[in-house]
Amino acid sequence: MRLLSFYALALSALTIGASTIPPETDASQLYDHAMAQLGQLPHKFHNMVPIYTHKNLHKGIHVPQYDDATQDYRPGPQPRHDTPQNLLESRESRESSQLSDALETLKHAAELGSSAAAVALADVYMFGNFSVPTNYSRALSYYHLAVAQKANGHAYFMLGFIYSTGMFGELPADKQRAKIYYEFAARNGDTNALLVLANDFLKGVECSANCEMAQFYYSRLARQVIKHYHESGLSPQDDLLSHNINLADFKGGIYGKKISESQLSVLRQIDNFISLKDPFKERNIGSSDSPIIDDYFSALEHLHGGYFAPRNATRAYLEALRCVYHGRNEIIEGRLRDPKSLDRVFWNRCQGLLGRMYLNGEGTERDLARAYYWLDQSIDTSPDMENLLHMALLRKLDPTSNGQISSSCKYFLQEAARNGSAQALFLFAKSSIAPVSPLETNYEESTYDLVRKSSVSGNYEATFYFADAVESGISVSKGHIFSCEELVSLYKNFVERSESVLLPHIYYAYEELSYGNYKNALLGYSIAAEQGILNAQLSAAFLLYQKDPLFAMQKRSFNPDRLQAALRYLDLASAQGHIDSTILLGDLYSTGFPGGVLETDYDKAFAYYSTAASSASAHACFKLGYMYEYGLGCANNTPDFYMAKRYYDLSIKYYQDVNAIQVTRNTKPNTYTIGFALLRLRLRFLFSNSQKRDDSETVSWLGTLKNLAKSKDSEALEDNGDNNAEAHAEGQNYEVQEDYQLFDYIVLGFTLTFFLYVGYQNLRGQLRRVGQRQNVADADHANGPNRPRFRMEFFFAI
Repeated sequence: MRLLSFYALALSALTIGASTIPPETDASQLYDHAMAQLGQLPHKFHNMVPIYTHKNLHKGIHVPQYDDATQDYRPGPQPRHDTPQNLLESRESRESSQLSDALETLKHAAELGSSAAAVALADVYMFGNFSVPTNYSRALSYYHLAVAQKANGHAYFMLGFIYSTGMFGELPADKQRAKIYYEFAARNGDTNALLVLANDFLKGVECSANCEMAQFYYSRLARQVIKHYHESGLSPQDDLLSHNINLADFKGGIYGKKISESQLSVLRQIDNFISLKDPFKERNIGSSDSPIIDDYFSALEHLHGGYFAPRNATRAYLEALRCVYHGRNEIIEGRLRDPKSLDRVFWNRCQGLLGRMYLNGEGTERDLARAYYWLDQSIDTSPDMENLLHMALLRKLDPTSNGQISSSCKYFLQEAARNGSAQALFLFAKSSIAPVSPLETNYEESTYDLVRKSSVSGNYEATFYFADAVESGISVSKGHIFSCEELVSLYKNFVERSESVLLPHIYYAYEELSYGNYKNALLGYSIAAEQGILNAQLSAAFLLYQKDPLFAMQKRSFNPDRLQAALRYLDLASAQGHIDSTILLGDLYSTGFPGGVLETDYDKAFAYYSTAASSASAHACFKLGYMYEYGLGCANNTPDFYMAKRYYDLSIKYYQDVNAIQVTRNTKPNTYTIGFALLRLRLRFLFSNSQKRDDSETVSWLGTLKNLAKSKDSEALEDNGDNNAEAHAEGQNYEVQEDYQLFDYIVLGFTLTFFLYVGYQNLRGQLRRVGQRQNVADADHANGPNRPRFRMEFFFAI
């Protein structure tokens, strides 16, 4: 995809005016001239400070109300410029003139038959490149003009995307036409179209599911990625910051950190390790305020960066260097003699980290001699998988090996693999699998086992070779039989992790969002969503629909097209096993929207809650218990107190299971709401005449059903309940409605009274104890630093 704003180079601020173009200039020359002008414009966000940074992302992302009249989100906070105002106005005037000239030149070239110029213009109006306001209808016309002149894979793909989504109500949608354009784009080699078709055949989206076709497309894409790395000379990186995230996770997930159950996408493995700094310091008995541990974790944090901390390799290098010399001073003073002390362990890691940074030129100039020195020092002190792996990578650069892996390199790879390095295990296997070209592979049983182990350990590049090995048939000789779906999942995992090669529009979406361009962000995420990327589906749905806070001053409004698009993306995410999106779908259908935007459908809500509950979701079990309690969407639309209690109990059980796994008190869920529901349910059960029976009669479900069959009163009540449910579904009045509501008021009033009484008694007791402590304190002259503080505590036991 040609995202001009993503690839434009911010060159010197050289003023190039509109040069006179000879009238006999052909379309290709006009196109080249216009692209040269655009190439000299700075990036659209040059010298601008984003709205969302590592300092405020933890507060979540606020999406403004979408305005149907302007077909854009309402204005919100704007990014500020670092350039002084007088210089900014002068620069903007000059750049605006240059941009206007370039666009006019492109239009002239497109009219003369340049397909490339038509595509470039369409991209400008589609993606808002160079801060040009988006105009989807104009982009659509230029894409049509481009393919009318010459086949273009990217233009075909964008036409397919526009007709598939209808741009969420701004343009007419046509799924059949979209399918045709996607096929044309794929035949012309567009990788975005290949991703869409691969996902469509895998999931059966707008076509019949065909696993073999999905395998063909995903395998083709994976080989394109490997070929790209080989030809570019780049090495696949596992520790790059991925922007394939769910935007709701910046606030703890769709339902917040206390209730959301799906794994957060904004926390990486390195983030989890860095979070252990304080526990390590607490275990460091010798010195809990050790500068060595602080320096090491700070260097890691700045080296890797993240959404909540900017990457700063230079600072990381200085902190690693300081950590090393702190440790040396401790050694000289004789305080690091114990090889098992945490200070000595992390000092050794600092040496290995410093060696890695010299090896890769991170934060400092590349220096292989110093890299060898510090890695050798670290290995001599205590070899681990990191310093051994980087020593192997250093040995791999040996110029005397003629491009082959030397014996010393293999030795360190083996040692690193024995210490748990999946990367070392894979590199050792790769030296035998693909010694010449990454696409000319030869597998043996031993190398198959190595690549399988490294893939299972999560190594990125090994995932491709493991899938390739399975497809070659070597796995059958080992007794490992893989289905088509399992093989496709391996290729799909590798393809979706190849973000920098195949999914640049995800970074485009994140960048636009960080500067407050929500409409452009939606475009980037929705392209990835059509390609089956789970987090992109969730992020697109988040930009299309946002839940209102509990005490919102003004409720949001949603037009039907955008809400239906959000439901579609949530449903696609739910089909991939995302629990929170499944529950949210149940919530949306159980409440509906006024004005006919979305009709209430308890049957659908019940089905979604059941699906999530089958995955041991405590939240879904609570929702399902509520549905059974009030007879919403369940059999005959009648309350079933037994099933309600069963799911409420399951909800508490699953929450307790999660709590046993959690290691931080901040994520501990509370079950007060479930306890309140159980109390309400018990009170309703006790006061309900239809549920009166002896204890012996409720021992089993079979006995209950027999007694219900024999009881005329129960039969009459059941018939009456069916009639009431039918009347309710048809929008008619029924006789017991007022009694049912009055009963609810009685239950709630009784419960509220109970809680107020317990709270009042607790408050009285605490005030009495505070008064007693104050009297003792006055007697002991407790006006000093040990004076007791007033504290109130409430305990509710259900």
